[in-house]
This record gives sequence, C-alpha cells and structure tokens, in this order.
Amino acid sequence: MGEQVEEGLSAFEIKPLLLSKFQAFANCLGFEAEFGKQTSLATLEYEQAAFE
Repeated sequence: MGEQVEEGLSAFEIKPLLLSKFQAFANCLGFEAEFGKQTSLATLEYEQAAFE
C-alpha cells in the first residue's frame, strides 16, 4: 500500500487494488464496511508517518 500512497493515490483508489488480496475474507460479517474504513485509516497513518 505504501507504493500506492507515494504515487499519490487516495484511499478510494487503493481499495480496489487491495480488495483482490483479501477475497478470502469477503464473506466475513461487516467486511465491506470495515475494509473501506480500515483502508482509509491505514492510508492516513502511512501519510502521517511520512511527515514524522
């Protein structure tokens, strides 16, 4: 994911790229809602770490 953030992609652009790697969990309760939320949080954390 770091490469995508460094290329300037936002969380909603990264989500589809990562989704294929997590298909084994797609049937888990709340996966769709949580996956987007966690992708966004991870993107923000990566960007924040770049400034520290």
